[in-house]
Amino acid sequence: MNNFNGDLAITLSLTMAGQTHAIPPGNVKTLALELFTYGFMGKISFVVSSELATDTLFSPMTQSDLITVTLQVGTYSQVTEDGDSPLKLTGLVRARGFTEQTLSNILKTQATMLYRHYHLEFADPAQVLWQQHFPCDLLTNTTLQALITAHTPSQITMTYDWDVLQTQYPVLSLPLGAPGNQASFYDFILWLVDSRNGAFTYDTATNTYTLSASKSQDGTASSLDPLEVGEFGVEYQAVCRYQPKVLNAYSESPQTTPITNAQMASPIRRDFIARYPIAADMQARVTLETARMKQHMHEVWVDFQAFQGHVTPPGQLVDFKSSSAWNASIFVQPNTYRVKQWRLSAQAVEQDDSLDMNNA
Repeated sequence: MNNFNGDLAITLSLTMAGQTHAIPPGNVKTLALELFTYGFMGKISFVVSSELATDTLFSPMTQSDLITVTLQVGTYSQVTEDGDSPLKLTGLVRARGFTEQTLSNILKTQATMLYRHYHLEFADPAQVLWQQHFPCDLLTNTTLQALITAHTPSQITMTYDWDVLQTQYPVLSLPLGAPGNQASFYDFILWLVDSRNGAFTYDTATNTYTLSASKSQDGTASSLDPLEVGEFGVEYQAVCRYQPKVLNAYSESPQTTPITNAQMASPIRRDFIARYPIAADMQARVTLETARMKQHMHEVWVDFQAFQGHVTPPGQLVDFKSSSAWNASIFVQPNTYRVKQWRLSAQAVEQDDSLDMNNA
């Protein structure tokens, strides 16, 4: 991982009990972010002085109100350069804490509070709220979309584009609050997407989620700046060597239907067994498992030597074609890729908590 110095333009605000508190950019001391196609996680620390003015964060920070984090990270050059785009995130605080520095640590005759150093852990709303949601519920004559909507709080904005969610069932049950069941509602969503071959995606710019039949293929590729890229490499994931087989255990019509995998190594296989009295249900399962049988394509990792002027969060299409500095002979040059993970770890050059300096 490349380490580099650079000026970060960080805009941070916290909303608690209906009141928004802006944190001066120079007060931010550390920032760590990890973004995925389905959400993000982050940690941030900042200093608030109380030597000359009251620390207005202290009282709400010690309460139990939900805290909304609004964060923007970019570079100062963005105010003049067209086409640049900072990273924008909106999340909820998971955990928080602070340390305090007083004059009493230096002079026992005085007890003046100098500053507090706050530390926050935050994530996208679905992770924070649904990972604490364990409903035991029963619904009749309804759809999966209606079930999900009934368990979606106002902080989570969902859109739907998946016919699987429109099928009406006589009974839908959620045993997530049953004894011994460790699965949360967030686990249920991920299981549903995996088992039914769907997609659960998160848009950092709009703070919205989408449940869809497949990953979106829309979008215009952003060309990576060769002056920002330090190095890159290509990796191949493990090849699936098993042959999927759907087994119908219905005694009056037992069947075994193999699914083609050109890279299989006989007799290695993965069986899916269930009882299907209706032939159409058996064929639907074969169709589903055929669609789920995917070989992973190669992946590219990119290590930057400068913060991106145009940030490419997960879901963004990127390529290596913007400049003649990209050699036409490199393996990645002809291809377009979709970002699936993005990381940032930053800390102020000056870590003296009493200073109010710009981050680097």
